[in-house]
Amino acid sequence: MFSSQVTGTASAKVAMSKSVTQVGFWAAALTTAWIIAFSVTAIAGNFGVSVPATIVVGSALLIAPCFLVMMVSIHHCTPVEKQIWSQIALSFSIIYAVVVALNYFLQLTVVPQNPQEYDWLALAFQADSAFFALEILGYASMSLAALFVTPIFARGKIETVIRWLFIVNGTVNVVADVVYLMTADPLHPFVLASLGVWSVTFPIATGLLAVLFRRIEHLPPPYR
Repeated sequence: MFSSQVTGTASAKVAMSKSVTQVGFWAAALTTAWIIAFSVTAIAGNFGVSVPATIVVGSALLIAPCFLVMMVSIHHCTPVEKQIWSQIALSFSIIYAVVVALNYFLQLTVVPQNPQEYDWLALAFQADSAFFALEILGYASMSLAALFVTPIFARGKIETVIRWLFIVNGTVNVVADVVYLMTADPLHPFVLASLGVWSVTFPIATGLLAVLFRRIEHLPPPYR
């Protein structure tokens, strides 16, 4: 994807405006920041540190629009012959963003105001929790988006690292989704392990994407 523009050696290149690379950089950087914020606050809460639920859920909510904009930017940077992969990835990203944004927004608004009426939707790691079922659906879509975008990253060390981080994350989380569907157990060790894999691999990958967008932004127009 990006390295063809960076090196200027690919036969098929995509003309990119500076706005695409700037938007891509900030979207990737903010995606990274919000994933780290969400992971840190969620882990802190599990270790007994008092963290307001609005901070944890709010951080997770903000990942969705940033990730979606990042995927749009990737699609605009993708050579035509590979846009089938970026388009599929973008489609799954839209599913992810809609599902989790709706889920988290409800957690921040109507659920706290009337917890008894919306107990079935409450934030809980329970087999009968609608919240967790929507989480599974949303992050399964995110993982599929990460898997389908991997063919785009074909050259250079950074792209190779990004590709394998997305492959590892996507594979582990898709398997975890299958395990959840078979066991209906959100606390299954493999499901919990997949959360740890995501919290490590995803921010590294999106952080490296921010680096690539920044590199392209500073290239002269013929190679951008």
